[in-house]
Amino acid sequence: MTRPDRLRWWRRRLVPAALAASLAAGCGYRFTPQGGELPEGVRTLYVPVFRNLTAEPGVEGYFTSAFRRELARAGREGGEGSDAIAYGTVEEITEGSPIYANSPAVPGEGPPPLPEPASMRVRAKASVRLERGGKTIAQVAVVGNEDYRPGGEVPVLHDEASRRMALRRLADALMRQALERLSSGF
Repeated sequence: MTRPDRLRWWRRRLVPAALAASLAAGCGYRFTPQGGELPEGVRTLYVPVFRNLTAEPGVEGYFTSAFRRELARAGREGGEGSDAIAYGTVEEITEGSPIYANSPAVPGEGPPPLPEPASMRVRAKASVRLERGGKTIAQVAVVGNEDYRPGGEVPVLHDEASRRMALRRLADALMRQALERLSSGF
């Protein structure tokens, strides 16, 4: 038997045997929805539009959509007849200081040019409260930052578009974190 024939022989015998053994053992894996259990046996949540306590127009839509997406991924999203209601609030949106990159001086050309911001930072704080039958059963607050790049050919338009995208990314991250905390009991 040549070497390639031996390899084929082993593959035909070894691969199915290994596959059968792993399936028989179960490997400890099982398919479950993402995340843990919600408090007090809640299976589905209804999410009305978040309250916006900031001066930022439309940001409540980013956070509401992000939380609903996370619930859908976890198999927990429900309609108005759900086990509980998740009330969300966007409490704060603030701008951080610009982050500058070093602008080295060019020898013989005088002082270095004024630096332009390499990135900007937006910060958000939001909370989610679960209610069942008018009683609060869990509450969580999340805070986070997201950086974005300013500039572009039309700075004002580019800056605002970049900032909006950063707010959406931040809403996604914070609502994922909020659901994880609600599911883990923290």
